[in-house]
Amino acid sequence: MNGTDPEPVRAAVAPLLEVRDLRSGYAGSTVLQGVDLVVQRGEAVALLGRNGSGRSTLARALMGLQESQGERLWRGESLRGLPPHRVARLGLGYVPESRDIFPGLTVRQNLLLGLQPQRRTPRWTLQDSWRMFPALQAREHTAAGRLSGGEQQMLTLCRTLVGDPDLVIVDEPAEGLAPQLVDRLARCLADLHARGLALLLIEQKLALALTVCQRCLVMGRGTIVFNGSPRALREREDLRQEWLGL
Repeated sequence: MNGTDPEPVRAAVAPLLEVRDLRSGYAGSTVLQGVDLVVQRGEAVALLGRNGSGRSTLARALMGLQESQGERLWRGESLRGLPPHRVARLGLGYVPESRDIFPGLTVRQNLLLGLQPQRRTPRWTLQDSWRMFPALQAREHTAAGRLSGGEQQMLTLCRTLVGDPDLVIVDEPAEGLAPQLVDRLARCLADLHARGLALLLIEQKLALALTVCQRCLVMGRGTIVFNGSPRALREREDLRQEWLGL
């Protein structure tokens, strides 16, 4: 005995999101072939891959919008059987590629629909939305259906963020955006990460993904074929050629 108290045993902290052997598909065709992934608290992860590799199916399955088999764990607790709105209320946000706005409502009304009962001081507010995307504030009282495609994408992102998620899945946010908006989007995502928000970014633009994210997953044929740092991915030209077509 050395006269000191033994070091206390610290319980392992569960990942924010953990997926084990996730399988899903459409009309008898299996798209996800057994996906395993982990996103830690505050981590920014890029999910890369060609169109048809299963990335958007994975996003929908994670939210409960797509039937799946396997395990989805949120803070160590199963999400099995929960409807999408319950998953969102737990703190998992989703920005779909389809830009699911309410076209007849104004920009402000769309944003207000995203608000959730507050558990804490929110990390993202309406004022943050106006600051990051001033074009939205300029059209605050305009029907969302009259916005450009890029403006609708920014509105969808901000509507999710005002709900104060702990992790947000963002599916192809830069698709069809002008270069200036892509730059602003990159700053927005970096700002969110700096505030402690975890990201799962599904993106075709490799430069954007590697700039924003700490870790990269590459998806091919419905499974994860690479898991590593942006630097490691840059060094794997063979993998990029095979699975990303770059």
